[in-house]
Amino acid sequence: MNVPPLIRDALRPLLRRKVVSGLIVVMLALGVGVNTGIFSIFHQVLLEKLPIAQAEQLHALASPGPRQGANSADGTGDDLFVFSYSMWQDLKAIDAPHQGLAGFRNFGANVGFDGQTTSVSGSFVTPNYFEVMDLAPALGRLFRPGEYTEAGEGATVVLAYDHWRREFGADPDVVGRTLIVNGRAMEIIGVAPREFVGVNRFDPTDIFVPITMVSELANMSWRIEPRDNYWIYLIMRLSPEVAPEQIAAILEPRYRTILRERDAPLLNEVSDSWRARFLARGLELHPIGVGMSNVGDVGRTPLTLLLTVTGLVLLVACVNIANLLLAMAISDRGETAVRMALGAGRRKIMLRQLLQLGFLALLGALACVPVAMATLHVVLSLIPDSVSSPLSASLDWRVLATGIGVSLGAMLLAGAAPLLQALGSRPVAAIREQAGRSGGSRFSSRLRSTLVTGQIALALTLLVISGLFIQSLFNVARVDLGMNIDQVVTFSISPARNGYPAERSAMLFAELEQRLDELPGVESATISSVPLLTYNNWGNNVSVEGFEASSDTDTRSNLNVVGPRFFQTLSIPLMAGRSFTEQDTEGRSKVAIVNRAFAEKFDMGDAVIGKRMARATGSGVELDIEIVGLVADARYSTIKDDPPPQFFVPSGQTRGLGGAVFYARTPGDPEALMRAIPPLVAEFDPNLPVENLTTLKRVSRETIIIERLMGTLATLFAALATLLAAAGLFGVLNFSMAQRSNELGLRAALGASPTALKRMMLRHALVLAVTGIVVGTALALLLGRVSAGLLYGISPFEPLISVSAAVILLAVVLVAGWLPARKAASVQPVQALRYE
Repeated sequence: MNVPPLIRDALRPLLRRKVVSGLIVVMLALGVGVNTGIFSIFHQVLLEKLPIAQAEQLHALASPGPRQGANSADGTGDDLFVFSYSMWQDLKAIDAPHQGLAGFRNFGANVGFDGQTTSVSGSFVTPNYFEVMDLAPALGRLFRPGEYTEAGEGATVVLAYDHWRREFGADPDVVGRTLIVNGRAMEIIGVAPREFVGVNRFDPTDIFVPITMVSELANMSWRIEPRDNYWIYLIMRLSPEVAPEQIAAILEPRYRTILRERDAPLLNEVSDSWRARFLARGLELHPIGVGMSNVGDVGRTPLTLLLTVTGLVLLVACVNIANLLLAMAISDRGETAVRMALGAGRRKIMLRQLLQLGFLALLGALACVPVAMATLHVVLSLIPDSVSSPLSASLDWRVLATGIGVSLGAMLLAGAAPLLQALGSRPVAAIREQAGRSGGSRFSSRLRSTLVTGQIALALTLLVISGLFIQSLFNVARVDLGMNIDQVVTFSISPARNGYPAERSAMLFAELEQRLDELPGVESATISSVPLLTYNNWGNNVSVEGFEASSDTDTRSNLNVVGPRFFQTLSIPLMAGRSFTEQDTEGRSKVAIVNRAFAEKFDMGDAVIGKRMARATGSGVELDIEIVGLVADARYSTIKDDPPPQFFVPSGQTRGLGGAVFYARTPGDPEALMRAIPPLVAEFDPNLPVENLTTLKRVSRETIIIERLMGTLATLFAALATLLAAAGLFGVLNFSMAQRSNELGLRAALGASPTALKRMMLRHALVLAVTGIVVGTALALLLGRVSAGLLYGISPFEPLISVSAAVILLAVVLVAGWLPARKAASVQPVQALRYE
């Protein structure tokens, strides 16, 4: 094959130095690869657009401020993003320059087809939902604007494309058939387009049903009629020529008029200041072209920080590469000078250098792909399936293109100094220096030292950050949960989704709880309405005997409906009074148990037992619940949050639970118990799916996923950066020793001992290290402040961690500098002076 002379000439030095060229490619692959892997996650979570036309025109409505009534949000967005069904109708009727306003709400569903029942994720949507999304059906038809206007209308369902392909084998004859959704027969009318699973990609929708069916299918407090029932997410598609601020300016005055005329008259016993804040609520438009999910909101800061950390790793790699290229340029100064003396112009020299850089960048880009894939798989392995399932383990072409661009940019950045070094050569001086084996100009020497100092500073920064996250993870791991979660198996069932009435569901919960408690190897079993440590909560405003509350007083408390053996099963200490019993049933006096935080919030002192309370507020409320027990505080929604005020009511006195969470403690193998649970549930109803079957220990680990992710990855990247910095220091000192062999020989001839020569080289290394440590400490403090919100129980600046990182780095520097120093001490004066 005929290779153009210019390319052959450019590649010859690289082939002559295969080891150095290989090191450059490896360092570039590591630096770019880890960045590409993290950027792939960053892109999928925060940048990837929804698979719909003009996704950037979609905006979610929000209304921050106080509310009275039922407020229910899920993982799609916070409380400020939910509205009442009536408010959707009011806002939709306003004449404004937009292309539609739709509403939706995700829900869980048990779906029966051909005698088999599975648990899926559903979405209640307004009839104009698909029109606002600008979607066409893959099969059949979608809901149409204007149809299904009354509650209970629209017993129809649209299947998500992936669900249709997975569960129905992509059968085109499925349209017109009947699907049993939460016990209700629904006609399948169509299939949504490929890849569309709703706006929350981390809670992908399997079936879409009309929002008018909510009372028939949800069996919850969501209702169409009440104006003070906030539960629907609203999405608006803007016209291309209209800015969000313009729409907000048009809608906001009308929105406040609606609040004043229709919602404010429903307020009950509020102060004038609270009412004023309620009426002052405005409307905000948030772009959701990339989707809408709490996962994105929670993940934005850690993913940005991880991308910053990998960026520092890439900088360390670039500095290493720059040092190696600079050393190569200095070694080739004589050859370059000869070329210039023979008439080679600077343009040709520059083109030759750029070809070398481009070839190395191309090899590095190719080699970074397996590194990026490995990084991507490591990250996905650290993320729970519930979060990682929508994420792809393959690299998107846009991510790969970004990686190739970064590789080229990194190589140009690293090769800038060597390129200028080559172009700035003066033939006569360069040949003279080459003959004298000089290490190049004083500027070149200082530049190499500065680059190594920068490497050490960056490595120290990453070591400190990894130390902070490791300590944070350790702090979270040793949090006192107030309960014992070891050897506890948990699962949930939702019989209401199979059409069970409230009484039958209650009987099933009690019987299954009893059977579960009687299983061999089970010490104790119980149920609860709220799954622990899963970011779920359920609360009420309460009235407590002896506690005077004004209209602005916070009287909210978390609530959990639990079985008789709840505190025993989870080992939550009973501090006073009694626990619930099998006799706490309907028809008996209502009872409750409160935790210590509840008693403190409502100023109950030590006289807790016997006081009365109510699950409502306002004058004239009957205090119809007797507090019969006081338990110690225990974590509720998350591990990191302090235990909230909480009261418990017995499941025997509660009707209307559509589902329940079961907990069973076993001294044996939890996996064996988990295998026994599905057959046990099937004895009661073979079409009742067992959901979220796992151990409470695994559940707790998933609540600290950010700490585990940051601690693990920051440590890996810090170790990589430290190894690269050590390699860079070794290379610089080794090169410096080779270039200064004549100087070292002279010193030895003049009486310098091997120990003195060794100290001289190590002293140079330590000076670079100390300078880098000082700079790195300042950088670590800056980056630590940025990551402060992700740390638990630790400040962004911990002297012990900084000192430990400095000691580790000094030890690495000494090891990296020992071999060059030892080699320098063994220089023979005669051999060194022979070159003079």
